[in-house]
Amino acid sequence: GLMAGLLLAGVTSPAIASRLKSIATLAVGVPAYRLAITPNGATALVTVPSTNTVWFIDVPTAQLTTSVVLPGSLNAGLELAITKDGTEALVANYSDATITVLNIGSGAIVGAPIPVLPPGGNSGFTILSDDRTILLTHEASCGSGSHCLAVIRAVTPGAWDTLQVVAELPVGLGPRMVAVSSDGT
Repeated sequence: GLMAGLLLAGVTSPAIASRLKSIATLAVGVPAYRLAITPNGATALVTVPSTNTVWFIDVPTAQLTTSVVLPGSLNAGLELAITKDGTEALVANYSDATITVLNIGSGAIVGAPIPVLPPGGNSGFTILSDDRTILLTHEASCGSGSHCLAVIRAVTPGAWDTLQVVAELPVGLGPRMVAVSSDGT
């Protein structure tokens, strides 16, 4: 199923994978891209680039509860991160170089897409524990033929429409993901 398949896709250890079991199956019919789960474990959000949507799934029942169509061109919404308090999700829109904010409780888009991303494909995306700073890998040049890790910060905490790129760090070619330890260090 979708949940088991997405969860197992990130597991590289056969010992761990053998202990996981599918508890529900949700037939989706189209390729899903990214999965993020709210801190309380109640809601899973899944990006579906081919339909330009984000699906909201009730985890305990494995039921699709809401499907939100993202603004912009197809294959826009690829990367996904949820705030630490679980109230909002940010979707990095690959083809439009914007970030769309979603209210998880209502399933609604909050405001207009925010034009803050560097040009070029973005790959990895996470929100730091301060709920104000985003790390994003992207394939625009950082000089010397290297791709970048962009540090993007909301000038006003909680006001995503105040996002600004504060630094870009070279990380080599083809960065795909970014992760930070749970304590933010």
